[in-house]
Amino acid sequence: MADSPRRPSEYLGCPGREQGPRGRLGPSALSGRRYDPRHRNRYPLPMSQGPPRHLRRFRPAGVSLLAALGVWYLVDHRHGLFGAARIAGGAPPRDWVLGFLASAVLAVSTGGVYRECLATAGVDVSLARATRLSLASHFFNCAVPGGKLSSIVLFTSEADRRTGVPGRGAAGFFTASLVGRVGLTVVALATLPLTARVGMARIAVLLLFAVYTAITCARVGVFALLHRRHDRLVNLELRARARMRRSTRNVDCGNSSTWTACVADQWAQRSRFLPALAWSLVGKIAGAALVTVGVHAAGGSVSFTTAVSLYALATVAGSLALVPVGLGVVELTMMHSLTSSGLAIPQAAAALIIYRLFQLWLPMLAGLIGLVGLRRRTPPPEAPALVLTLEGPTVVAPAVAAAVL
Repeated sequence: MADSPRRPSEYLGCPGREQGPRGRLGPSALSGRRYDPRHRNRYPLPMSQGPPRHLRRFRPAGVSLLAALGVWYLVDHRHGLFGAARIAGGAPPRDWVLGFLASAVLAVSTGGVYRECLATAGVDVSLARATRLSLASHFFNCAVPGGKLSSIVLFTSEADRRTGVPGRGAAGFFTASLVGRVGLTVVALATLPLTARVGMARIAVLLLFAVYTAITCARVGVFALLHRRHDRLVNLELRARARMRRSTRNVDCGNSSTWTACVADQWAQRSRFLPALAWSLVGKIAGAALVTVGVHAAGGSVSFTTAVSLYALATVAGSLALVPVGLGVVELTMMHSLTSSGLAIPQAAAALIIYRLFQLWLPMLAGLIGLVGLRRRTPPPEAPALVLTLEGPTVVAPAVAAAVL
């Protein structure tokens, strides 16, 4: 009987455990029982139980609330929004070309951030490969519940295929997300005087930026904590790994392969993060260019500095939302800011449609295509393949850090 595909959460374990068919880890690697392929679905896994019950209820409630606000906004402004699609469709070809170019620069800059951060973790990938991985990660964040965990699986698999240490991929992904937040924080604080004039209440803008900056500082503090309390945290992580595997015997996995150790090593060479931060700032400039292109295509005009402030405000609001990619929050924030800047409602809606098309939907489609290409280029089953091999710390520690911070 052909071997059925297995979930990524079933590949927890360490080198030297019992192997299942095609060299993959069987349930005995988690439970200590003798492996039998006829009973591979017999033993439930702790990682396959999904998120806690309150989180499973909270996200649909948030999505429903945002959907209700969106429907209310559409009904209240139905006469002005019906012409937005017609305005967007009548945009000159020059604006479409500029939008494609800015979207490509945004994707390549994100790939540059991932490439530099993976390099600091000891994983050398080309810029094209890193861009493809970043687009696939963007697709996961948009289309898959728990997209952050899926992205971690993607990068840990790439690191395992190249270096044999999946923890380096998780550390590189965590570092890349942190560098992106630092770049956005720098841009948001630099444009704060302009952002306070876009029409939103100043106290709301200040509170929004203060919360985002505090979260960024807390994530930077995690790096320093992992570096200073390295030995203690590694021991706690190894203890958690042993408990999640429900192992009946002690197996040495090696401290150097843990996610905590990889992140601590990155903090020791943090001066190498400057190229990644430069790539992040290039991405923020490309995002502001998309705002300018959208407003110009809708028949309006906006200065580049105002576009940077609008982009920073919408992105910060979307990142603090409890919905994937800030869907709904970014749209409402951008619409309010554009109408407060002097655009009519149809023009603002058309500019928003063009902006989100190049900033969200086209990269998502490119990520899906790139993911298919990554699957076709995976090595045969005998070698460590993409989305197959996964160690305990690469799932546990990044998921806990993402949930806490």
